Amino acid sequence: MKRGRRAFLLLVLLAVLAATTAYLYLVPSGLPTWGSVIGYMLLSVDRGEYVSPDGSRMIRIIDLDGGATHSGDLRTFVIVRSWPRERVIAVNWLSEPQGPVPVRWLDGRHVVITFSEGESEMEVP
Repeated sequence: MKRGRRAFLLLVLLAVLAATTAYLYLVPSGLPTWGSVIGYMLLSVDRGEYVSPDGSRMIRIIDLDGGATHSGDLRTFVIVRSWPRERVIAVNWLSEPQGPVPVRWLDGRHVVITFSEGESEMEVP
């Protein structure tokens, strides 16, 4: 009986470890709410990767596009890959649902993105 209980506990521990690892791999840190996490998992649209001129930094831009569930601007996340997982460095709104995102690199560490409310400069870690 003890052997079966140990095997069951080991199986539960492995399942929790696998679920935690999957969550950490799939969901970037810094999302503002659980609604954003659910939206990110179900409704995200990848707007592409943008690499700095010197090739040392890269950002990804993700929109939450629920189709008919929204009208107007799209909630947009600027994400950078940093070990061991991705991290959100900016959350804002974009008005154009398609086409290239207006991204301008100032140097290898600083990027300017034109959002609906205007330009936003950020440092990319």
